[in-house]
Amino acid sequence: METSLQSEIEAILPNIDKMKASLVANHLCQESGVEDKDDLKYVTEEDLDMLKPVQKRKLLQAWKRNNVSPKVVEQSQAPVETQEKMSKSSSGSSTCTAGSTTAADWFRKYLVPWNKMSKVLMQQLEEGKRPLPSHRRDMVRIIIKDVMTICPSPKKSQLGHIAANIVAKYPNSFKDFIGDQVVGSGYDSLLKNLTEKAQNANRGKNSSNAAAEPEKKRLKTNRTDSYGCVNYSPEELPQKESEETQMQKKEEMKLIALQKGQTKDCQQKLKNNMKDTYVSQRKDIVEKQLPVPELCAEWPYLFTVGGMCLHAELLVGINMKTEIEKAFQQKGKLILQYFRAKSAKKSVQTVLADIDKAKGASGNDKPELPGIILLLLAHFGEDAGELFIVMETTVTKQDAEKLNTERKPPMLITCGDILTADRFMLNIDGEVVHWDLSSFPDALMMLFASYYVFSIEYGEACTTMEFVQRCMVGINPDRGCKSAAKKKFRYSLNPKLLSLINSIQDYQTSVFLCEEADDGKH
Repeated sequence: METSLQSEIEAILPNIDKMKASLVANHLCQESGVEDKDDLKYVTEEDLDMLKPVQKRKLLQAWKRNNVSPKVVEQSQAPVETQEKMSKSSSGSSTCTAGSTTAADWFRKYLVPWNKMSKVLMQQLEEGKRPLPSHRRDMVRIIIKDVMTICPSPKKSQLGHIAANIVAKYPNSFKDFIGDQVVGSGYDSLLKNLTEKAQNANRGKNSSNAAAEPEKKRLKTNRTDSYGCVNYSPEELPQKESEETQMQKKEEMKLIALQKGQTKDCQQKLKNNMKDTYVSQRKDIVEKQLPVPELCAEWPYLFTVGGMCLHAELLVGINMKTEIEKAFQQKGKLILQYFRAKSAKKSVQTVLADIDKAKGASGNDKPELPGIILLLLAHFGEDAGELFIVMETTVTKQDAEKLNTERKPPMLITCGDILTADRFMLNIDGEVVHWDLSSFPDALMMLFASYYVFSIEYGEACTTMEFVQRCMVGINPDRGCKSAAKKKFRYSLNPKLLSLINSIQDYQTSVFLCEEADDGKH
């Protein structure tokens, strides 16, 4: 049932990672009690906790309607012998080493030696708590030591199966989160731990170490355009809409956008028209690929804070302005505290000193907001010049455009020092599309949204942008990336990003335990 259920999940959610699908299927069968196809109608959103809301709804709706791909049904009803052959052929050569007598599917039958784990760890797992870093390292060490008695050189794909089963058994204990926001199921983190431990154990022993060898190359579809989007290229116009009404509403928006001191009625009209003409906007951006200056002329409201936020929300299903403001409010202090307490990098310490100096000069905490982005850039070793252009406080739109005539990705022009500027401009392809952004959260939203709205890959500051994407905005696709970097990561999350998220998470846990201990003393 588990194999056919995984195939069904992959048919309904074609973009889901295979390991995530396996993890979900395992959880439904082992934890929720799904025994046959008829049981799927009783599955609720709570049973699909490791999926995103839209993915949950797609599965539940498909199961409610019994909308299963004929190909999947045919496979699930195939004889057991046929399914076993398909499973073996899809897994490829799974032997550990040349001449090994280990069963090819050992990892499918592998049982984690939970009886060898500490009582404290098992209690944490049973209670759904995140294990302390030391307990997690011990768990990984015990598992790899045990695995290597069966297979001296386990492959990453084999360890992935074990990681998926562990995360399915204890989903709440292994989730990756920052603050209260989940940014991953925990599968990638655990697989990374297991793989690295296996590599370290085999280092220098055998040049045929399979865990250290690269996976076989697979042809992959480039999904950067629609990556993270839920409504990338809609075809059908809304009800009661036609090409003529679309044109009328577009012209009406042009006239309203020219007015100063817009009334609430005018603002609401703009929002309604933006929603109604979303299909036409996407056609101009995706199909016609109009250059930025033409888009500015055709859709001027799109390049305002309200217009960009609304379009982006229809595109990805998330209000980016709200999420970024919430992230700064709820996670900003935690990120700052982490870098102050844990980072010894000279570049990070320099940024922290600059933030303190700017706060003293301004008399408020506003420098912390751009400071967080500068800290991320410093931590990841990325150049702030990839996201920011610093100019004089009196700079005009015309002055800014003179310096940016060549085609470039979205960047923020800061009118004055990055930490203390109270005016920002948004530059896309050398064109200043907004020249009076007075709030850094709004400026960051406009910058980030531009990458999605105009289908632009992240540049050299890709890890910082992915942090904003996953940890601030909350866009967490299971596969693919929006980075133009040539190096393809072996995990669905950038390893550098994953490492920082886990470190912040461990720091947050340690602070919480210290506070609990202090409360216990009083």
